[in-house]
Amino acid sequence: MIKVQLFQTMICALITGMVYFQTAISADTIISINGILFNLVRNLNFMFQFQAVPVLTMELTIMLRENANGIYTSTAYFIGKNLAELPQYIILPTIYNIIVYWMSGLYPDILMFLFATLTCVLLTNVAISISYAVATLFGRTDVAMTFLPIFVIPMLAFGGFFITFEAIPSYFTWLSALSYFKLPKSYSYIFILPKVWLGSIKTAIMIPPFQIDFDGISKWTDVAILSGMIAIIRLVAYLALLVRTYRNR
Repeated sequence: MIKVQLFQTMICALITGMVYFQTAISADTIISINGILFNLVRNLNFMFQFQAVPVLTMELTIMLRENANGIYTSTAYFIGKNLAELPQYIILPTIYNIIVYWMSGLYPDILMFLFATLTCVLLTNVAISISYAVATLFGRTDVAMTFLPIFVIPMLAFGGFFITFEAIPSYFTWLSALSYFKLPKSYSYIFILPKVWLGSIKTAIMIPPFQIDFDGISKWTDVAILSGMIAIIRLVAYLALLVRTYRNR
């Protein structure tokens, strides 16, 4: 499975990198640069998220039986699964970002690249956390796979790539606030795009944050929020697993 995921990651990254290979920085290519960032965020979510659900739901049947027989506790299983899968969900998004970032010609700064990699790793782990939660809440692959898009697609739609935050109707602003796609999008506009343009244009003008559609919060605040999402969603998954094992006794 890991070999397949590695192959998938490299192929998707190479295709994206070739499509946007060394994109020139100009007024005519700003949509292409936005496309790079959108594909980066979208692929890191969907490449791993939908694969993780059936793996966990299939394991649940065995886990519940072995838990009922006293072989191990649900807590031990959940912690072990998280620790066992963590390395691959650090390595795979890192590989993807290395290929896409440098092939696409984004801002050539090592610190910017490292922070972009951190953002990609956090986004991937938020996506996987949602898979854990959906799988443990619903228990069956067919049901979980039905409800997963119902949650994820609105998060993507209100993440700011398809609509400006100001244009989102007031009754949907809570969806925008919950969108984990919003933070990488804001990060990209705050830290990648301004530096790209400043590196290619000889004059720099200070633009208020609201004029380029981001909230201007600290990049480390974004990191903290994404990390908090991972912790909270995995806590939900853990509690759902505890309830499921209790009902199975």
